[in-house]
Amino acid sequence: MSCFALPCMTALCVPCAAQPVSLGEVGDARVVFDVSEGLSGLEATVNGVHFRPLAGAGAIGADGKVDRAIPLDIRAAVEDDVLRLYLTSASSEARGIDPGLIEGLGEWRRLDLSRYSEPYGQAWWPKTTYSVEGDFWFTAHWAMEESDGTSWAARDQGNRGTGPFPAALAVEYAPDTDGRYLPIQEVLELRFSRRLWDVVPLPRQQPSEYRGFLTQAVFIDL
Repeated sequence: MSCFALPCMTALCVPCAAQPVSLGEVGDARVVFDVSEGLSGLEATVNGVHFRPLAGAGAIGADGKVDRAIPLDIRAAVEDDVLRLYLTSASSEARGIDPGLIEGLGEWRRLDLSRYSEPYGQAWWPKTTYSVEGDFWFTAHWAMEESDGTSWAARDQGNRGTGPFPAALAVEYAPDTDGRYLPIQEVLELRFSRRLWDVVPLPRQQPSEYRGFLTQAVFIDL
């Protein structure tokens, strides 16, 4: 796996290392990163619960499975209680990103964030996850406006359980009319909090230019 480094725009910089590096506090979590294990090396502790949110995550190969041979460059920044992971790969073999599985969370529940998914036409994603044991919320959310992906697939639509499960959608890349694939460019945002609304991403689309007019109108959908 490629080395992990924090972008210089933050006050926190981490050189390549062979042991876990503390990223400090992200919301209500303490987060460390073992850069030698790629995305699998990310570990979080919240309210006594220690878990790996992206175990087994990586670039997807031509066979639709995670291919460890595909290099994936990872940068990270902690901004306003949000951990942003910048994932890139110039490999022509990459066909997307698989988020892996959450491991170690114990019993969990999930809620649909339909308010946020409406702009993308998704009825049941993105989701946020509640840890029953730790009494906290966790969200792993792709920043779609910063993505080169073609589609997003839900590997598991369940809303409760006790075992490992994917925290986010899998990002899929499709070829253009010439059969070429764009290089991987994705941003994954992770939020951890004891309060639900602290982990819900705010919609990024700009307000409608017609909002003033529409406040005086009634819309009837037949």
